[in-house]
Amino acid sequence: MTTTSRRRAARVHQAGFTLLEMLAVIFLMSIVLFVAIDFYLDLSSASNAAAEQTRSARRAVGLLDRVARDLEGAVLLQKPEDVDPIAFPWLFVAESESADAGADRVKFVRRGHHPNATSTAESDLELVSWIVTPGADAEGDLELRRASWPQLPESLD
Repeated sequence: MTTTSRRRAARVHQAGFTLLEMLAVIFLMSIVLFVAIDFYLDLSSASNAAAEQTRSARRAVGLLDRVARDLEGAVLLQKPEDVDPIAFPWLFVAESESADAGADRVKFVRRGHHPNATSTAESDLELVSWIVTPGADAEGDLELRRASWPQLPESLD
């Protein structure tokens, strides 16, 4: 065998990888894969948390828009002199369970009710009530409930 053929044979023999080199590559690839998966999971949970916070903010904005629409239509009517203003149902009333907090119940008359298309005359006034109650969960959340009546009652009870 000539010298060049021995060199070629030696190069062919050394062209593969050793078991130790393969294990080192697999170990390094597993570390990179672990870091990538951990980063993806962290990013996914942060994305879910941001989406939930955005949903909560949108619900709050929608609720505040509804309250603002109701208050924009609120009216105070001129009452006859002989009528007791406390007993008359066309009032803006705010009540609270505790003296420390603001009102947790609000009742008022608003213009904006769309009367039915019938032959009887119907007013466009409605009585609206907003009530804050403790939430169903134990986290201290509050629920804001709205009720409306298309006609004015005889009293505010």
